[in-house]
Amino acid sequence: MKISNKKLLVIDSVISISFIIYFFYIFFATTSNIPINDDYQVLNNFTDIINSNSFLDKIKLFYEQHNEHRILYDKIWFFLDYKLSQQVNFNHLSFIGNLSLVGIFIFFIKKSQNKKKDVLILIPLSVLIFNMTFHENITFAMASLSNFTVLLFSLLSIHFITKNELNNRDFALSILFLIFSVFTLGAGLFLILIIASILLYKKEKTYLYTFLFIASILIFIYFIDYQKPPDSPEILETIRNYKFRSFLFSFSFLGNIFARYLIFTNDINESLMLSTSIGFMFFALYLYLIKTKYFKKNLFLFSVMSLIILTAFVTGITRSQLGIDMSIASRYRINSCIFLICVLYYCIECFPRDKFNIGYLNGALLILSIAYFFGISYPQKEYLEFRKKQNYFGVLSYNDGNHKDLNGFYQDFYKDVLIKSANAETYFLPNDQEINKQVNYSNSVKKDISKYEYNSITGNIDKIINFKNSVYIEGWAFIDDLNTKNQELTLAVEDTITKEKVFFKGQKIKRYDLNPYFKKGKLEDGGCVFRIKKEDLATNYTKMYLLVNNNGQNKIFNTEKKLR
Repeated sequence: MKISNKKLLVIDSVISISFIIYFFYIFFATTSNIPINDDYQVLNNFTDIINSNSFLDKIKLFYEQHNEHRILYDKIWFFLDYKLSQQVNFNHLSFIGNLSLVGIFIFFIKKSQNKKKDVLILIPLSVLIFNMTFHENITFAMASLSNFTVLLFSLLSIHFITKNELNNRDFALSILFLIFSVFTLGAGLFLILIIASILLYKKEKTYLYTFLFIASILIFIYFIDYQKPPDSPEILETIRNYKFRSFLFSFSFLGNIFARYLIFTNDINESLMLSTSIGFMFFALYLYLIKTKYFKKNLFLFSVMSLIILTAFVTGITRSQLGIDMSIASRYRINSCIFLICVLYYCIECFPRDKFNIGYLNGALLILSIAYFFGISYPQKEYLEFRKKQNYFGVLSYNDGNHKDLNGFYQDFYKDVLIKSANAETYFLPNDQEINKQVNYSNSVKKDISKYEYNSITGNIDKIINFKNSVYIEGWAFIDDLNTKNQELTLAVEDTITKEKVFFKGQKIKRYDLNPYFKKGKLEDGGCVFRIKKEDLATNYTKMYLLVNNNGQNKIFNTEKKLR
């Protein structure tokens, strides 16, 4: 049965919108108004800007580099959010960064409007662009503002410069988005080479000379008072000593949209092999497109692919010393995603409609999109849930006087930044009320211990943290061969003298490490957190048991752990 183009568009739109809604549902469920890693550096710089009394000093601080980058775009949003909200809010900033994905989605829809109307294009676009494999960027404000937006600006710049009849307006817009791109992330500088090549190919000499003049000024401004980051590897040393690794890194970077490495579930080497193989095929396709002079047919797609290829190989040279594992880092995957979308558009262009029914193409697009979503994208939401848990535990610990659990690598620096920002009133960590919502106190409950059996149960207490006014306990348990989704976990704490027990209801948390460790399925809901007020525990209550209620079965597990 042939489906009309109108019905096809409805199906395409409804399914794609469902994927987008789910993406933002996960975003709002896992985001937290807590800085992560490089967020602290940007917050520190922003606080210095606010504290400075000199306009000239404010400009210098605003222009100050961040690693290799000049992230003026990020800082503008920090400033606007501060003015509108009276303090920096990292939830707002992450959301704004993710809106760039909406911009990229709309952009590629516009690019597909002049193509055939009978192709399911929205579904693969929504699955690839609103992608859980971008987890590192999604709830990381500085990263989402930079890594997503630089590509949106780059696409717009290439779009205007590759128009068939280039005019002053399109040239000016291309330059404008180039400038935006450069001052969003250093990778925007790669656009200069791409645009110059496009103008040279199109024999637009007047525009080329004008562009080279503007680009020279732009590069000069970018590198004013530029300092090489101390942790940045020496490029010549990398070329000399890491040639082969740099190539492997670049291919893996190019294909990392297919990396499905999970924290606990699988081996990173599997993802590296897959992404490197895919990246090599992408590069081989690119060489084929050069040979067949595809740029004459679609200069825009070819130019975007060239930008991603250039980014991949430069990143291979500058980052391969740090380990090939970094090639599949989540923050880089948006680049591979854009390349894959270009490949998708190329395949749609080349589909032999005279030989095959378009239904075959649509069927393949639908099946592959759903397979990608459930096989690669969806499982990686575990990173977002894990990060949220880390963030709130770090703040809980910080509020108790220990800054070493803040999420990142330089906790002493983070502490100084938080104190400075609180004094300047630029940012405040979530208050106790918000923390208590996320990591709530465990309620005391009544249990009849005589109804519980000790057999067919496995469990453990992994973490016991004594705070000033409470005890934080993290553990897991499950009854053999039962799904943990609907189980209830209770902590029993026994008085070592009287043998009396008190019981506390737990707060369920995901434990994605249980399934691969025990080689079973459906154990991810077996985790639990208990936060018990010390006033609810007498001194002699120390011995701990885990109680599981599941599917009518009641089991008890002696953890062999003590509170004190």
